Amino acid sequence: MDGKSGFWGVIIAAIITGGISYYIYYDNKKVEEKKEKDMIAKIEKEKRNSIARIYIDELFLPSIYTKLDSVLYLKLSNDSFNNAKNLDIKINFGGTNVNNCEIQPNLNTKGTLDNSIFKYSVKELKIKDSIYFYCTLSNPIFDNILINGSNLKNDIKL
Repeated sequence: MDGKSGFWGVIIAAIITGGISYYIYYDNKKVEEKKEKDMIAKIEKEKRNSIARIYIDELFLPSIYTKLDSVLYLKLSNDSFNNAKNLDIKINFGGTNVNNCEIQPNLNTKGTLDNSIFKYSVKELKIKDSIYFYCTLSNPIFDNILINGSNLKNDIKL
């Protein structure tokens, strides 16, 4: 009798374990499907509203002052599902002398430097594209960076 009750105990435990595993697997699948549907709805809403998001992907500035010119490297990326339109980018270098700035890719627009404020305008930054700024400075400092545009979700300030 002990052998039969042990056998049936193992069978019942296996059925219970299988049932719990089955429930957990399909319950997790429903949660994942709901998250995916919510994400798709968010993307569709963003597309309908033509909202774009620009973010500062990379920023490099040396941490010490040297006799050599310093470098400011800035990468701005469009991480949205719409093109960013009419971007105005302003980098305020404060009292730092800006020797030269280069922007890549060359979008046939020139930046202007006025009283240590570098201004650059872009008509459109396409989906998943980036703009790179490379400036040589007399000191490794800047005051702030401000980015605004006609269809940005929020202005970006650093």
